[in-house]
Amino acid sequence: MTGMSLACPRVRRTLLNTGILGVLTTSALVGFGATGALASTSVASASVLRIGSSGSAVTVLQAKLGVAQDGVFGARTAAAVVAFQRAHGLAADGVVGPATRAALGSGGGAVTVQSASYTPSSGGSGIVGVAASLAGRPYRYGAAGPSSFDCSGLVQYAYGRVGVSLPRTTAGQYAATRHVPASQMRPGDLVFVVGRGGPSHVGIYAGNGNWWVAAHTGTTVKLQRIYTSSIVVGRV
Repeated sequence: MTGMSLACPRVRRTLLNTGILGVLTTSALVGFGATGALASTSVASASVLRIGSSGSAVTVLQAKLGVAQDGVFGARTAAAVVAFQRAHGLAADGVVGPATRAALGSGGGAVTVQSASYTPSSGGSGIVGVAASLAGRPYRYGAAGPSSFDCSGLVQYAYGRVGVSLPRTTAGQYAATRHVPASQMRPGDLVFVVGRGGPSHVGIYAGNGNWWVAAHTGTTVKLQRIYTSSIVVGRV
């Protein structure tokens, strides 16, 4: 695991002054809760919806997009929004603003967005699909694609392809995600290998005990069994 620790350096959880509302900043804010306009049951009348939003407006949005309706705007919903936006010629930023609300309100949301599915068989779509499409690309320390990757670089790149911004390092990704019991792990979740020093390695859960991972020098991006029980599961 020495190589993996070097490949996935830890950093302090700090917020960079970039002017971009990413996952870390969103998680640090009070949140876009189900209050005011966001509590409306109409997507068209809701304020801007994005990663971190929650409430009945998100539930309605999820129903229109054909994804699981839990009322929480996470990575799965963001992927569905990006796919919807691309299908309707909109800016694929994963944010439900005026243009996307208008398209949804016009009935465009009636189309089920299959490309947002987080299943191992989702082909070239969704987080798992993006990771699968990168199979065989070499590991390189510090690389974040598209020709080579380290562990956290693969995660950042895959999520970025569906419009979700994640920190660059394993430690940053660990801090930015909501941790859930391993028994609730589902495809698309992040799997962190954690020891005394904190998270040292990360991969993308693919289902059936497997993950997509860029492990160490001399290997490539590949699907393999999760080899340890010393894990923490992170959900965006």
